[in-house]
Amino acid sequence: MSFTKSLPGNNTLSVQYFYTRSQVTPWAGPQEYAFAMSPSSPYFPTAAQSSCLEYYQGGPCTAATPDLADPITAIWTDPSNNRYFQDTNTEQRILITFAGKNGGWDYAANLNYSENHNLFGTTGGELNYNNIAPGGVISNLINPFGPQSAAGAAFLNSEYQTGTLGQGSLSLWSFNGNASHELGDAFDAGRPAQLAMGFDIRGERVSFSTTPLAVDLYTDTYYPPQVPSTVGSRTEQAVYTELNVPITRGLDFTVSDREDMYSDFGQTNNGKVSFRWQPISNLTFRGAASTGFRAPSLVDLYSPNTFGADGGTMDGPNCASGAYNTEFSQTVCNSQGLALSGSNRNLKPETSENLDLGVVFEPISGLGITLDYYRVVIRNEIQAIPDAAIYGNPTTFANEIVLNNQGTFTTAPTANINCQPHTAPTCGYILLTLQNTGGIATDGVDLSADYSIHTAFGKIHVGLDGTVVSQYLLQTYTGGPQLNLVGQWNEGFQPVIRWQHLFTFDWSSGIWGAGLSNHFLSSYKDYAYASGTPYNSTAPVAGQSQLTVGSYSIWNIYGSVKPIRPLTVLVGIRNLFDTTPPFSNQEADWQASFNPRFTDPTGRAFYAKVTFEF
Repeated sequence: MSFTKSLPGNNTLSVQYFYTRSQVTPWAGPQEYAFAMSPSSPYFPTAAQSSCLEYYQGGPCTAATPDLADPITAIWTDPSNNRYFQDTNTEQRILITFAGKNGGWDYAANLNYSENHNLFGTTGGELNYNNIAPGGVISNLINPFGPQSAAGAAFLNSEYQTGTLGQGSLSLWSFNGNASHELGDAFDAGRPAQLAMGFDIRGERVSFSTTPLAVDLYTDTYYPPQVPSTVGSRTEQAVYTELNVPITRGLDFTVSDREDMYSDFGQTNNGKVSFRWQPISNLTFRGAASTGFRAPSLVDLYSPNTFGADGGTMDGPNCASGAYNTEFSQTVCNSQGLALSGSNRNLKPETSENLDLGVVFEPISGLGITLDYYRVVIRNEIQAIPDAAIYGNPTTFANEIVLNNQGTFTTAPTANINCQPHTAPTCGYILLTLQNTGGIATDGVDLSADYSIHTAFGKIHVGLDGTVVSQYLLQTYTGGPQLNLVGQWNEGFQPVIRWQHLFTFDWSSGIWGAGLSNHFLSSYKDYAYASGTPYNSTAPVAGQSQLTVGSYSIWNIYGSVKPIRPLTVLVGIRNLFDTTPPFSNQEADWQASFNPRFTDPTGRAFYAKVTFEF
């Protein structure tokens, strides 16, 4: 919703209000439980049912007589249960703008306030472990080895709880203004110099809190209770200026500078120098060099940490060879581990250096081609170190490992009896919280080509936007090796696609329209060798090469009609040829056999869209 009012003296006042609410209900299969089981349970196994020892612990399955006089650990799921969560997000924003033009100045001032509120909860399938397994011993009503009795099913159903687990809000207010003015043509370039300046004052606040239900369900959901509530805030003031000076009719330079002061990260100054040179009408050269600064967001600093199973197996450096030790036993090497993920209040700001050089030319009428070379260097990059890197280099990442009092890791299936809470000494896990890594150095070329032509059959537009990455080096910690990610996984870090493009073809004539597009990504080396060992550029496996994930090409098509001016009806097909994602043995995401970062398993999909403009 927006409102604009003209004011005296070439001024305007506008007000905008935006509101949106979304609700997402994720679904997951049955939870896996592991509890002690008392010999007094009617479902406690008999000698005839228990002839295999140490199978779960990874040892040989022997025929020795098991110990049936002491409690055992029963690992089970409730196949009749599913887990449902619900995430409700409400966002609203109001913007008031005063703008005008007087005395040779163009100016504007903005007053803005926005708020984002989120509720997170469960709508079914989460158990209170304190009730179904008091003291860590499973209730005698529950049968972990087969179908539940009527009493057992009724007991479980009565313990599945629903409600809000936590809520968070993020608010932002800002007051900013800018103004620009012509300064005259000092070099007889045919265009005047331009001066622009402005300021920005803003405040941010984030808060997170949980309910008593989060305490009751913590060992099932791993959603951590925040006691007391987490609150973080900051203010920022900034001033900036920019000067554009034409030197000749085809050459101009621009210099800009920005000074920021953060209440939590101090003062920083960053500048930019750029040029534009057009020697002839259909050829333009351009370039820019700048520095950058990014403070960690309040979410990066204060959002709740979550505890739970990580994405892959705990594949230590000696797991493939079978050289097991206390930290990486055979059980650990073959199991899924646990991780603490989320924010980190010790984060430092990212800094960057950027260089861009490009050329724009029009060889024939209607055809524009752009080539841009870029180089970006980022220091103190904020990200989480992948679990595969930590498991594969336990000495290097010793600070990201918390072992239990037995000097090893806790496997995910037994977390609910060993990690109450995750700080207990009986729990071994890794830290996947955000960190300042060493940094990134990358360069490449962006390509863009557009061709438009009017024919007797209608208007035709063809476009191609692509990027080739020549280098992407990631340093996971200060002083560490630089990992090459172009076209390959490396130590659990996602690959960077060497070449990708989006091709579009659009046609329109009168009320009709149609189009075809293609999204293409080149192949890359897979997560692991055929042996299952994750690739590590600093310690490759002799005699083995990485598997290849094939290229991915998706075609889409659409048709549209505009029967009356305000109405447009569009129908289309995504993934026209029903292309399946290429196989990947990655373990960084929960989905298996493909990489969800780059591909979509949905297949061919039909859609329709109706637009009516008031």
